Amino acid sequence: ITVVTARFLGPNGRGIYSFLENVLTVAFLLGSLGLTYAATYFIASKKYSPQIIFFNSIFFGLILGGIMSFVTFFSFRFFPALFHGISINLMTPILIIMPLSFVAQLLTYIFFGLQKIIAFNISQIVWRFFLLVGLVVFLMFWPETETAIWVFAGSMTIYLVFRSTGHIQLRISR
Repeated sequence: ITVVTARFLGPNGRGIYSFLENVLTVAFLLGSLGLTYAATYFIASKKYSPQIIFFNSIFFGLILGGIMSFVTFFSFRFFPALFHGISINLMTPILIIMPLSFVAQLLTYIFFGLQKIIAFNISQIVWRFFLLVGLVVFLMFWPETETAIWVFAGSMTIYLVFRSTGHIQLRISR
């Protein structure tokens, strides 16, 4: 993915793309409040069923992701030096996808608690596959950073839709 974005976007576009990916990562690290480790612990210790952790991960992922999206937007508007050179057109998909990103991250850690490391790795490979194909197809016709950011957001959304509708089955039961 790095090679594709570097070739199509050039050094400046690749840098902006990487920066915005890191905005999501930092927001998750600050906003998840350790829920990934809690989910892993509670499932592994069998204190709660995987289904309860699954639905709590969706609920808290959306809530915490929404809060961090607001915090990120607030930072973007009132501390522009932190986001020098980043337009609102580039920030918008990141702000939209942030709650879904939280949900996706929290759900994948359920596999750790179930000791299904292969399922965890497969989920990451499937999402990255959607991202890679989307980047190659769309950047061939629209080689802009904004396109890459929307593909990033879209690939995560498509992955979550496929997973939630059962087209990608990664079982969470024991």
